[in-house]
Parts: sequence; structure tokens; C-alpha cells
Amino acid sequence: MRPGNHFTGRHAKPGSWPRILAAFEAIAQAVATRAQGRPIYLRGHAGLPTATALGATFLATRWLETAWLQHTIGRSDAAYCLAVPRQPSGFTVTTRDGHVSARDLAVLISVNHDVIPAFQASTDLPDFRGLVEATPPTPRHLFANPGEATDLAHEIRGAILAARSD
Repeated sequence: MRPGNHFTGRHAKPGSWPRILAAFEAIAQAVATRAQGRPIYLRGHAGLPTATALGATFLATRWLETAWLQHTIGRSDAAYCLAVPRQPSGFTVTTRDGHVSARDLAVLISVNHDVIPAFQASTDLPDFRGLVEATPPTPRHLFANPGEATDLAHEIRGAILAARSD
């Protein structure tokens, strides 16, 4: 599977996800059987759907050591993963009620941009039962260390679980 066949920039073309997910699963299985104990390092400019798919494929329960190598200009690359101890991120994670008759939950996250204007300008979205939003402590925010990203991931997960049960 060549990336050019299934992606336009950072976005998957319609109908490509089944093949992309199958490729991710094949990679995870190959590492688990042929390179057990070797870490997997991911890098690049992945969109949130791709990052989510990678996270779902390489769950911690698979016992595959996986980390995202984050490149930040002016800094050394750093490995980000949930195994890194949490450090306060400064993000505010809020949940808002939406349409009572809807079923879906919107999760709005951007570390260094305001996603609300783009979300509000999108006219083809369904109604949402609720909205989880992560707001950075400063505009154009950069994590000081991987532990802040771990903290934000756990905060968002907790907000999603709470919203689902509500």
C-alpha cells in the first residue's frame, strides 16, 4: 500500500480506511511475532483520524512499546507515549451538552490552534449529544515535555468516559 494511493495530504481518501487499518494491523502483528521486544517509533504529520487509528492499533495492552517521535523546531526530538509519567499540561478540558436526541460526541482538540471557528463553520456536521473541548493554556502552545501530552491524553479520555456515561 503506497501512501499516495490512499491519502490526499494528511487526509484519507473516501473508502481507504479499511485498507489503512488492515495495514496498521499487519504491521503490529509482524512486529509482535518477528521483532518482539523492539520498540516502534512513529513520526510525521498525521491527522487526528490517523493518529487515533494508530493509537487503537498499537494499544498498550498489546505489549508493543510504541512512541511518537515529536519534532519541534529548536528542540531535540522527543518520544511521546502514555508510559511517560504525567506532568500538568495546563489545558482546560470542558464538556458541554448538545442535542438531547443526538447520539454522537464531538471531541475538539488542538494543541496549538483554536479549532472552534472551523468546527462552527462546518455546515455538514450532524447534531452532537455533547462536546468535549481541550483548550490550551496559551495560544500557539507547545508542550514543554512528553509528560504534559500524557496528562492531556488522560484528561481527554476521562472527559469522554464521563460524557458517555452522562
